[in-house]
Amino acid sequence: MNPEGELALRLAWDGHAVQGVEVASTRPDAAAQLLPGRPAADAAALVARLFSICSASQGAAARLAIGAAAGTAPGAAALEGLRAAVHVETIREYGFRALLDWPRGIGEAEDAATLRSMHAALPPGGTMVTVDAAERIALQVLGQPAGAWLAGDALDTFDRWLDKGATTAARLLATLRFGDGGFGRSDTALLPRGDDPGVVSALAAAMDRAEAFCRQPEWRGAPAETGALSRLAADPRRVDPPVADRLVPDPLVPDP
Repeated sequence: MNPEGELALRLAWDGHAVQGVEVASTRPDAAAQLLPGRPAADAAALVARLFSICSASQGAAARLAIGAAAGTAPGAAALEGLRAAVHVETIREYGFRALLDWPRGIGEAEDAATLRSMHAALPPGGTMVTVDAAERIALQVLGQPAGAWLAGDALDTFDRWLDKGATTAARLLATLRFGDGGFGRSDTALLPRGDDPGVVSALAAAMDRAEAFCRQPEWRGAPAETGALSRLAADPRRVDPPVADRLVPDPLVPDP
């Protein structure tokens, strides 16, 4: 038995299509067991150590949540430090996925040379990536400067970038965008954003009622999906299908 637990998926296959899915998780809810009763500063630091994936983002979210619960906001220097750590982590995580996992997903070779150069260019957490390093990474992943790519915020501009297929990222996203129109779609409702005070109160009450809510959230009596897709649900720049939306970076520390 893996002490960290595991996520097991079982598919019911009739020889032609998937007829059912069962998901079972044995992952321990370590945060719920270790955080209660600890001082706020200790709890926030522990969160960053508990999660091996996106630890900087988890730690930043914990610090901001604790501050919001206490009615205090981080100072400019503290907020900049959180933003810098998440900034570096976001580039590293998405860069590695785009250069390592995505090529494998469409039968291409991973870009080992660029991976090595990207790893060398990323500074320790808490220091912003230099403009030069960020541009080198952007050219490998996007095929053009980051500013030029971000300026194309219309869907037809995005589609033209996909059509060119100049990078692995473009070719994989083109497969998702222009392939099977139903790929990645789900009937599961999205958990609403906490922009509305009524929604915030309802979510807080749901978490108080059920310990399992954070692991298996529900909204209006039905399972709800969380993550980047739910956070971007109202963004007019969303792209279809939903799988492509789930691959879009969503900064956890917004600009003030």
